[in-house]
This record gives sequence, structure tokens and C-alpha cells, in this order.
Amino acid sequence: MLCNIDVLCGSISQHSEEAYRMDRRRGKLVLICNTVFNRDLNLSDRKGTDKDIAAIQKVFRDKLHFDVVVHSELKVHEMLREIGTGL
Repeated sequence: MLCNIDVLCGSISQHSEEAYRMDRRRGKLVLICNTVFNRDLNLSDRKGTDKDIAAIQKVFRDKLHFDVVVHSELKVHEMLREIGTGL
């Protein structure tokens, strides 16, 4: 069954006292963007991530008011370190 967006939006607007404001800084969003993967596992590079990052940043920074931090090509231990500091 598909969700009817008109019903969903109507439901939200009727209960606006249950919503919270999204017009001020909300917190920090950490984006980890890896495009090159382990060649030993026969994983190909991921193309187009620059467009993905730009679109995600636009929504979260400009519309949802998050502070966005982008990291590229991190190893596992670096990702875990960044996630730990971002919490």
C-alpha cells in the first residue's frame, strides 16, 4: 500500500503542536563519502558522489539547519573515530 502524501501532510498540519521547530540549528551531520573501495574484493569505484554530497548538504544545511561536516575516503578506524567525536 502506498502512502498518500496529502493525508500525511494534512495529519501533520492538524497536529502542529506535536511537531518541533526546524528553523534553527539542529546539530551536526557527519557525512562520510568513500568513492574508492577495496580492489581485492573486486569492488568498483562509485561515481557521482560529488552530486550526492551536494544534494545532501543542501537539504540538511539549508532546509533542515544542520551543521554539515564532510569527510572523504576514510578507512574504517577513521570512520569510527569521526562517528565517536560527532556524537
